[in-house]
Amino acid sequence: MAQLITASSTATSPTTGVLGPLVTVFTPPAWCTLNVAECEDTCTVAWRSQSCISTGPSNAYACAPTTTNGAPSPFQEFPYSPGLVCPSGLFTSGIATYGSAGTWTPFPTMTPGETAAVCCPSGYSPPNPQENNCVSIGFAPTNFFVVSCEDNGDSTGSTGSPAYITLPQTQTATLSAGAATATASITTFVATSWLFSANAVQLRWQSKDLSLNISSSAAAGATTPSPQLITTSPGQGITASTQQTSNPTGSPPAGLSTGAEAGVGVGIGLLAVAVLIGFLVWCLRRRKSRAESPVSPSHAPLYSDLRGSHEPGELAGRPVYELDEQRHPHEADSKAVHVAGQERQELDGGTNR
Repeated sequence: MAQLITASSTATSPTTGVLGPLVTVFTPPAWCTLNVAECEDTCTVAWRSQSCISTGPSNAYACAPTTTNGAPSPFQEFPYSPGLVCPSGLFTSGIATYGSAGTWTPFPTMTPGETAAVCCPSGYSPPNPQENNCVSIGFAPTNFFVVSCEDNGDSTGSTGSPAYITLPQTQTATLSAGAATATASITTFVATSWLFSANAVQLRWQSKDLSLNISSSAAAGATTPSPQLITTSPGQGITASTQQTSNPTGSPPAGLSTGAEAGVGVGIGLLAVAVLIGFLVWCLRRRKSRAESPVSPSHAPLYSDLRGSHEPGELAGRPVYELDEQRHPHEADSKAVHVAGQERQELDGGTNR
């Protein structure tokens, strides 16, 4: 048996209103992300943010941000206002501004100057108007984990062991007896998809409300991830892979594409190699110039410019230093150095280097 999950007290559910402010990040318990199967004749639907009672899954208020006294149920389609930040684990999947077309249609009707956003799990689509469920569909071939509620024999329930589902899946359904049939019938069918549902969190704010956000660096609508599709892998449950879509907010893309980044990386690498080769060539030429000069390396003359490799240059008018005593110095004769334009003369072969 998994850890017992019990339902908290329910809230009142007036037909209109707001849920209260949400200006700090709400972090729900980890078990709120479990996909709890809702099974009647068949099992093809799973819900998040559920607790188990004797009759099956039920909305868990511990999974929703706190509401003010007398507010509607957080599992209805009403917003948090001012609402500035999505709960931990949820992302902005739809934005709407009063008087402008948005990526999602909020309910109830917006007021002038108001902006609305809806928060969903990654990979889930925003809800339809007058609904409060983010949805995602897993199509065959895929696999995922779900849990189911088990009756404890009293008024409570608990979650059973996780079940590993692979689509397509053959299920056996027991259909209850109807008016025309005296006995129940058993049939089999192949499930090729599951519907996953999660409670949406709707936020509303106006520009004057943004100063209230003291625990987060960005408002809820600051990032709008592209819609995503569900994919799964064994042992990991439901994950998400991005589906390429147009940017619904019209914001410029962030950063370079992968191909552009690779091209920039290659270009920088080639430039670095070219600079290194040029530096090595310069060092070799400088070393050769030093070897041909009797001037001590520590007192080598500095040139204001580099001359061509075929153009000899005059030595600076500095004194000649002898080599250290471990070597046998030989002085160059007076013809060893010539000014530019005359024929170059080599030192005699007796010079030690």
